[in-house]
Amino acid sequence: MLLAPRPVNANVKFGSARVPAVREGVPSMATDVEVRDKLLSILTGMLEEPPQYKAGADIFEDFGLDSLDQIEFLFNIEQAFGVKIADETFEEEGLREFDKLVGHLVEQRAKAS
Repeated sequence: MLLAPRPVNANVKFGSARVPAVREGVPSMATDVEVRDKLLSILTGMLEEPPQYKAGADIFEDFGLDSLDQIEFLFNIEQAFGVKIADETFEEEGLREFDKLVGHLVEQRAKAS
C-alpha cells in the first residue's frame, strides 16, 4: 500500500537552495519519481541552469557539482528527506550516479517508516 506524501510545514534555506523540510518524527513513503523530482529541485536551487535529467547521470560530471557543492547537496538531502548520507557512503556505494542515489533514498525512507 502506497501512502500519499505528507505535506511539509517549513522551508530550510542553505546556500542558494530553498528546500522543503521534512517534519520530524513523521515517516513518509516516497516513490522514485517523487525522490527524483525533489533531488532535481534541490539541484536547481544550487546551479545556475536547471539540470536536465538523463538515465545514468553522474551528479558531478553531468550536473557540474564540485566537492564543495557535494557538501551542500548532502546537507540539503538530509534536510529534505530526513536521511543522512555520509561522504564515505556516498562514494563507496556509487551514489554519484543519480539513479543509484534515488534508489538509496527510497530504500532509506522505506526503512524509516
